[in-house]
Amino acid sequence: MAIRIGFGHGEAMNSEEFRAIREALWLTQSELGKIMGISQHHLSDIETGKHKPTKIQAAFIQHLAECRNICQQREQSETSPHIPARSRK
Repeated sequence: MAIRIGFGHGEAMNSEEFRAIREALWLTQSELGKIMGISQHHLSDIETGKHKPTKIQAAFIQHLAECRNICQQREQSETSPHIPARSRK
């Protein structure tokens, strides 16, 4: 499952989207908080809508999602059967 990324210029990420990305990354609030340098409590406040993520926080989690999508694409291409190119005559 690809994660929605690439919010438009000036488009804010809402709490549901923030949480959905974290869950798709299989990270707990504590784990993501440590990665981002914020407390689990603050992350919980972002996900419940008490606080809005900063532009940097939103960009950071989007970057993590992009990395995950790239890794999944690589894994899929490595596991798909290789079809050799036709030889030239």
